[in-house]
Amino acid sequence: MPVGLQKPLVLKLALGLPLPLFDYLPPLGIEIDDIEIGMRVYVPIGKKQAMGIVIDKSVSDFKVSQLKHALSIPDKFSLFSKDMIHWFKQAADYYHSPLGEVIFTGLPVLLKKNLPLNELLSTKKNKLLKTDPSTPEQSLVLTDEQHVAIGEITSNLNQFSCYLLKGITGSGKTEVYLQAIEQCLPKQVLILIPEIALAPQTCQRVIDRFGEKATIYHSQLTPSQKLTAWHDAFSGKKQIVVGTRSALFLPFQELGMIIVDEEHDQSFKQQEGFLFSARDMAILRAKLLNIPIVLGSATPSLESLYNCQLNRFKPLILSKRPNSAILPTVQIIDTNVEKLTQGLSERLVSAIIQTLGVNQQVLLFINRRGFAPTVMCVQCFWQARCPRCEGRLTYHLQYNRLSCHVCEVRQPFPAQCPGCQSTQIKPIGLGTERIEAELESLFPYANIARIDSDTITTSKKLKNALAKINSGESQILIGTQLLAKGHHFPNVTLVGIIHIDSGLYSADFRATERTAQLITQVSGRAGRANQPGAVYLQTALPTHPLLQAILSGGYDAFADFILTERQQSHLPPFSHLAIIRAKGKSKDKVLSTLSMMKSHLTYQQDIKLFGPITPGSERHKDLYQAQLWVLADKRSQLQLALMQLSDYKSDYSVKWAIDVDPLSTY
Repeated sequence: MPVGLQKPLVLKLALGLPLPLFDYLPPLGIEIDDIEIGMRVYVPIGKKQAMGIVIDKSVSDFKVSQLKHALSIPDKFSLFSKDMIHWFKQAADYYHSPLGEVIFTGLPVLLKKNLPLNELLSTKKNKLLKTDPSTPEQSLVLTDEQHVAIGEITSNLNQFSCYLLKGITGSGKTEVYLQAIEQCLPKQVLILIPEIALAPQTCQRVIDRFGEKATIYHSQLTPSQKLTAWHDAFSGKKQIVVGTRSALFLPFQELGMIIVDEEHDQSFKQQEGFLFSARDMAILRAKLLNIPIVLGSATPSLESLYNCQLNRFKPLILSKRPNSAILPTVQIIDTNVEKLTQGLSERLVSAIIQTLGVNQQVLLFINRRGFAPTVMCVQCFWQARCPRCEGRLTYHLQYNRLSCHVCEVRQPFPAQCPGCQSTQIKPIGLGTERIEAELESLFPYANIARIDSDTITTSKKLKNALAKINSGESQILIGTQLLAKGHHFPNVTLVGIIHIDSGLYSADFRATERTAQLITQVSGRAGRANQPGAVYLQTALPTHPLLQAILSGGYDAFADFILTERQQSHLPPFSHLAIIRAKGKSKDKVLSTLSMMKSHLTYQQDIKLFGPITPGSERHKDLYQAQLWVLADKRSQLQLALMQLSDYKSDYSVKWAIDVDPLSTY
């Protein structure tokens, strides 16, 4: 290029693809100076067309003659501020994901169309929530601990602080949120919840208090509803948003506070595509915006408890229930000694009879849906296995079929054993359907509600089921984790935990933490009003040290026990972990890829490598899978090691991804 001539600036665009940024010339007739960072730009890519987001304007490494012109710019304004683009970049770097994949994770699908935003919004008007502004809910009388928590949070509304609101179940964490929000307004507030199952109840509390100021955002909204909610946050029309993971990506006009309810919940971790933790990204966003963030839980993650020990988080404790409500008593039922009939002990059945006799409700928890988790031939001991992952097929009585809960494979119940042709094939073990069938025979007069992902397939069905529970129409509730989290059932005074032992001896080092959280959360559904509650925990491991720690000292004692164990084992949160997950049709190529990556990293100091190893099941959806663990004392050491893989080229038939801070080792 002749001296004095400079290469022109081009657009650096992020597309919704797992690829680096793309270079484009501006659309014909539009000056690059008229294009802002964060704008939508419609471009040709290969034989197709796609929407991109402007990340930067700079010179290209390619010749101008090699670049294509963008086709159009739908809007005359940016969707994302430079601060938000900066947050996207930091998240992409930390999780080693392409920037486009990060940005498009939370972008409503309608914004990928080549139409101006005002035209997309005018296609259909949506009222997401029914509100009654004439009768707003009044603030409740607070305990001293609630007063202290609210005062601490609201005294620092103009600076970053991360609070861990650690409150026992039923201690009034939601009321702390609501009164803190009230003092944060008119700035906007984001309330993150782990699952849509918690949306109806949380939303109702927010709506009852704030009416038209609130909206919702989650995956079960229609595309038009999602765009409406997105624009309500973008324009500042709505000041409060209750949403799941994707709500974190909303471009708020002026965000003043973030609340992460049930911060320990595994659902905050994305399990495919962009593998991020919504809780951790929320903390980063709050820090960059210099605003407070509140993490709430009765059973905080060990990471959050450890951060409190290091003074990174400020603990706020709610140790009592309002109105002098007392915690439920817990009784252990040793299933090695006490006889079970279809999974229920005589003592638990007797307690159910007594509870129903005084017009109170019963909640039974079993974390297995279906009728039975195993189908076996009693002659040759053949077991029904998934042809795609070799996991056990679950029997569903309702449809008389076998299903794989991993691969979604479905098969009819076999008439005879494929091995010995015997017809003596039986379902073995317990699931929600089996417990329901037994209760229907024992209590034919009772209205039984089963709450699991087989019966609750839409948010409307969940809302209706919860309404029947709260009205008292349903006397016995059977459910999985859908019932364990966050719900307030004031007339439930008896909780039965049917089967939870598998979590006490799992190969996943985080399983015991999740089990303790489940036991505590499920137990907390009992006796939340003025009536005393009781919990019956059936187990074949009554003397297990972790179980004894929970029963004798509560979740705090368990957490202390496990934190000591993790420190001795040099596992998170005392170290930093990333898992490289690889899968492909050839087992040898998968293992070879990870072995070569391991060799690629061996010269990197200050890290430990484990693997390749097989996680739980060797196959998943007809693909072989394996892992390579990368462990480091410091986060910076781990990140430096993972950066060495940024340009690693594997066999095209093997797909791999880096999972930073994994919540499951399966």
